[in-house]
Amino acid sequence: MDEIDLLLNSAEDISKTTEQSPETGLSVIRQIEVPKAGGESIAKLVKNRWYITSDTNILDLSDDLTARPDIQAVGIIEETGKIGGIIIRRDLFDLLGRPFGREVMRRESVEKVTRKIRSFFHYTNIFSVSEILDRIQSDDRIHYYPLKTREGYFAGIFSSQDMLIYLSSITREDIDLASTIQSRIVKEFTYYEDEHLEYAGSSTMAKGVGGDFYAEAKYSNDQHMFCLCDVSGKGMAASLVTTALWGSFSTFDYELGIKRLVKTLNQVFVSTFELQKYVTGVFIQLDPSTGELLLADMGHGHSYLIRKNSMIKLNAGERNMPVGVVETMNPEIGRLQLQPGDDLLFFTDGLIEQKNDDNQEYGLAPVQEYLTGSSGKNLKTRRIELLEGFHAFRNQTPLHDDVSLLMIRYKG
Repeated sequence: MDEIDLLLNSAEDISKTTEQSPETGLSVIRQIEVPKAGGESIAKLVKNRWYITSDTNILDLSDDLTARPDIQAVGIIEETGKIGGIIIRRDLFDLLGRPFGREVMRRESVEKVTRKIRSFFHYTNIFSVSEILDRIQSDDRIHYYPLKTREGYFAGIFSSQDMLIYLSSITREDIDLASTIQSRIVKEFTYYEDEHLEYAGSSTMAKGVGGDFYAEAKYSNDQHMFCLCDVSGKGMAASLVTTALWGSFSTFDYELGIKRLVKTLNQVFVSTFELQKYVTGVFIQLDPSTGELLLADMGHGHSYLIRKNSMIKLNAGERNMPVGVVETMNPEIGRLQLQPGDDLLFFTDGLIEQKNDDNQEYGLAPVQEYLTGSSGKNLKTRRIELLEGFHAFRNQTPLHDDVSLLMIRYKG
């Protein structure tokens, strides 16, 4: 800026007239045709195609920018046609707003205020550029960057704001897609009933996507396999893990039994997530014709039997580790003989750890009170009324975690 400071000390009034461009109605600012680039190239973000030549008079540019407040930056094209830099609107008007600024700058070309800023090839991947900007941007101001063709010609301007908006839209689209996929995998509500068995499943994600998962599979001789799991973490990462969990559970040969199921899931998780993600959960194998129940509680702990108006905690495999924590495991399997009228309840942490407006936790007591006093109702009704009480307790307090439950009734 030293040359500009010297010029400000020797003001002189020199006028220049220009003609307007018939395409834009502007005198010196022009628009360039942006070259096409496929895929997720940075050219996709270009909305600013404005440019001027390097010999343009500063005040002529100022007049055009005054007429078009939407233009925040313009590219500078040199005599060779190559990109010479950019001029930022705010910088130019800050300069002209100084004492005698317009008088001094009247005879100067834009080269005096051109910013030599980093440019990017128009075909560069958006995400590669984003990584570079993360390293070079040091403040929250909107920054502008010129694009160039392979030969170095001007190819438009994008801003850090354009990048942010695009990445935000990508994130939102990814979340929406993940939510759609997860809602197909983990149903908000599932209900089934036959002569021997009744069950109801329910899942509500705190952030649209999450890490809770439940499923049921019926195989030979009317055997049933159930699971209810809670993936470590929340949000998008956890939802991806539930997809892997669903794929493994839905393709397993259930004839191999519950122990093999758990060991197979552990192998999948260890090889895929390399001990960085794990799953607590309960895995249930039920023979409705006999009432025999096999249960593997893998570090979950929220497993209960409701029998004759009493709620009993099931401790099946207290030494079992969550799935994905150790490379090899030999899970302990609990065995229980159900009686006609027995109900089973399995749920994730989000149910009892939810807080209300007074920062109080919901806890297990209201769950127990309701379930031991509503034995005559079917599981569809019990699920609805249990969750109604839960939501009434939390009132306007947002869900702090995913809330899922699985209820099973043995009819005999």
